[in-house]
Amino acid sequence: MSFLTVLAVAVGLAVDAFAASLARGCIVARERLERTALLCALLFGGFQALMPLIGWQIGAGTRELIADWDHWVAFVILAGIGGKTIHEGLSDDEDSDTSGRALAFPALLITAFATSIDALAAGFGFAMVEDNLWPLIAAAGVVTFAASWIGVHIGCRISMLFGKRVEIFGGLVLIAIGCNILYQHLTA
Repeated sequence: MSFLTVLAVAVGLAVDAFAASLARGCIVARERLERTALLCALLFGGFQALMPLIGWQIGAGTRELIADWDHWVAFVILAGIGGKTIHEGLSDDEDSDTSGRALAFPALLITAFATSIDALAAGFGFAMVEDNLWPLIAAAGVVTFAASWIGVHIGCRISMLFGKRVEIFGGLVLIAIGCNILYQHLTA
């Protein structure tokens, strides 16, 4: 597979992580911006690099076991986190500290997993065509790391312009990602 093809796959895999990072950046306190950006970039980039390897090792023989329900898992996780984020955005407590919510490690870990399920499928695909997986692992990790870092920073800037209510937007983005994953799998 050519470098441009691998890069295109990596960019395609990074889109969900970028959107989720953008949503996370919308609710981060400015003093925690760099920490949140680094954590999102490491988690999302790490999962995007690790999941193709897992998918490749599981192989094409077990694809049908997971393919029937993987999109539902991603949808439920992202819709749940998005719904919680919207609820927090609608709360009347304007003085509440959002920095704890923005950096909640379990939520970021779950989001990183949910947005990397497509990378697992990419690993399955590479196992079927017996192609070299290492360029995809490297490209997916690096591209997603950069996209996530940038997404958190853009999200923070958006929240500075529009205030606390931007959390509603962030929640809607997460739900939209989940719906898109579900739609793509149900119409394939």
